[in-house]
Parts: sequence; C-alpha cells; structure tokens
Amino acid sequence: MIFFLYGPDTFRSREKLRLIKEKFLKEVDVSGRSLIELNKNEIDLNHLRQALNTNSFLTRKRMVIIEGILSKKITNEEEIIELLKRNNLDNSCVLVFWEADDYEQDSKIFKYLKSQKQVEEFKKLKNVELMKWVKNKFLSNKIRIENKQVEKIINYVGDDMWLLDREIDKLTAHNWLEKEVNDLSLELILTASFNENIFQLTDAVTEKKQALALQLIDKHLSSGINESYLLAMLIRQFRIMLQIKNLSEFGHNLNQINSLLNYHPYVIKKTWSQSTKYNLENLKSIYNQLLAIDGALKTGSKNFKTLIDLLVFNNY
Repeated sequence: MIFFLYGPDTFRSREKLRLIKEKFLKEVDVSGRSLIELNKNEIDLNHLRQALNTNSFLTRKRMVIIEGILSKKITNEEEIIELLKRNNLDNSCVLVFWEADDYEQDSKIFKYLKSQKQVEEFKKLKNVELMKWVKNKFLSNKIRIENKQVEKIINYVGDDMWLLDREIDKLTAHNWLEKEVNDLSLELILTASFNENIFQLTDAVTEKKQALALQLIDKHLSSGINESYLLAMLIRQFRIMLQIKNLSEFGHNLNQINSLLNYHPYVIKKTWSQSTKYNLENLKSIYNQLLAIDGALKTGSKNFKTLIDLLVFNNY
C-alpha cells in the first residue's frame, strides 16, 4: 500500500502523517523497529531498495516514510517506479510519501504516486473553510468563540496553520476556566504575540542590528518558542512587508493598503513602518532566503540556528 500526502498546507499534512504513524505504532509495532524514515538526503535507489527489502521478523508489516523525494533531481525515475510497483504487490510493507509544495509536477514519480488510491492534497484553507477550522479547534478544546473573534484571529495571523495553532493554544490556556474567549484576552494575547515575537526581531534585522537580532533569536528559542513557529512568523512578516512595499510602489497610501489587505490595521501600520527601511529587492532576497531555510528544515538537512544566524550575517 502507498500513501501520498502533499501540498502547501504542511500543518495538516503533517498531522495526517502523524496519525498514520501513530496508528501503525499502536496497532502493528509498538517498539518502532519496523518503522523506517528517510529524508531528502537519504533518498536514492540504493537507500530505497535497502529500506523496502529489510524484512521484519517481529511484526507482520513494515512502514517506510519517505519525505522530499520530489524536491530533488532524480535521474533514475523509471528504476525507482519499478521498485515501488514491485513493493506495491507486497502487502507486508506500507509506504508513506510526504511532500511540501516544492515538488516537480512533471516528474514521473509524482504522476505514479498521484495515481495511487491513498492520495491527499493539502491545499491552503481559505475563507469559510479556514474559519470553520479555527472554530472547530477551539470547540475541540471545549472553548466557545464567536465568529467575529475568529475573523479577528485570522486577520492578525493570516492563513498559516502553524501560527494559528500556536495562537489558539495560547488563547485556550488563557480562557480555560471561563470556557469562552473574551475580547480583552484576544486583543492582549494577539498584540503581545506580534510585539514580542516578531516586530522586535524584524526591526533588528531591518535596521542591521546584528548582535541584537542574534540575541533575540536566542531569547525566543530559549523561552520555548518552537523553531517552526518562529520561522513561520518571520516568513509571514516579510511576506506582508513585500505586499505593502509592492502596493506603496504603485502609489497606494496607508489607508488604501489597509482596505486592500486582509490584515489587522495594527499589523499593517507596524509593518508599513518596517517596510520603509528596505527596497523591494532587499525584501525579496530575505524572503527567498527564509523560504530556502524552510525547505531545508522540512527535509531535515540543516540546523535551524545555523541557517537563521547565517541569514542575519548575510544581510548585515
């Protein structure tokens, strides 16, 4: 059997991957000895052949999780596909392929995986679907929330599910006793998140304060902020800066940008000020560097701290 999980919404695809993995460990192999995980750097014909041909004497099934096979150039696609076809006839091995959104759709491997029965594409949730997901997340924690409050959260955070999940966790903890979200806690927590976690750090980067930027990164990580969350916040902030910079270059003022972009006015006002310290090419360069770090981390090939420190040094 082959599972194929792919698409830009890596939060939901990661959740699905986690559930598949947990189900296997619970129902088939509690020890985890029959589970093999390969990342981008470990994927070639020899590694795949070895992983697929490794027999388990302790369990009736094996699981092989393969991440990022489509994000690298593969010259022997036909041989890999033949290997997968032979394995697919063997019910003793479950293959799970996970991809973000940097895959080549013309790849023969992509087309083969897409033809399988267990395929899920995780697109970004928009509008009503996104609101429903946020509301259900609160309800699953037995916390009531109004639609207008859900809209406010999305206006602040955007459609990044990693950031939304983090903010929902904080709001859930803050409103646990009352069992409903109140407007004061909503404003305080969202504003504090963007003040403490992102504006100060992006200010240090934009103002080329290298020592301060490195100090803030260390501070955020040592305080327990997840690496993926911090990176997602940086990517989001520079994306907003790019949007604002583009609009301002076309002659739009702050009020017009407020009406054109679906973010909270506080976020736009702060980001407008930051964007004036960059030209468009600088912003594009840093944004692309952040996306490259994100790609490297998803394949498990590099260390987050090393990559983010290099970004600060390169833009000093």
